[in-house]
Amino acid sequence: GEIQRSKRPAIDVLSTCRQEEEATKYDAKAPTLEDVRDILELGTEVSLAAASAPARLLVYCVSGISRSTAAAFAIHAQALGAGREDEALEPVLDRNDLAFPNLLVVELADEILGRKGRMVAGLRPLRQIMSRETEAWKDLI
Repeated sequence: GEIQRSKRPAIDVLSTCRQEEEATKYDAKAPTLEDVRDILELGTEVSLAAASAPARLLVYCVSGISRSTAAAFAIHAQALGAGREDEALEPVLDRNDLAFPNLLVVELADEILGRKGRMVAGLRPLRQIMSRETEAWKDLI
């Protein structure tokens, strides 16, 4: 993903790449360990800035469903600390009914943060629901 700094010092904007299926179409690439490190570095910068002045972070992508929600989850998990992964996912899901955090981004963040699979485990219920809904749609077709 590309990190863009805004002209307003209290606001940093992170633009994540397109969905996997759009990646090839738009000659984009799958997220890498370095991309996720950049996301987490930005999260750290915003947290440090927030210690001395109000700071906000806008995380967005084309659809606002997969990569951006995974980036937001990773940043929340980093800020809250180990053992609070489920709590870090809650605001992401609460703010977007369609949120389905990108598994690769979450796996990479889990690895970088040393969460031993706890971030990925937090996605299991969501992925199970989506799997059931996908199967239900197949029955309608």
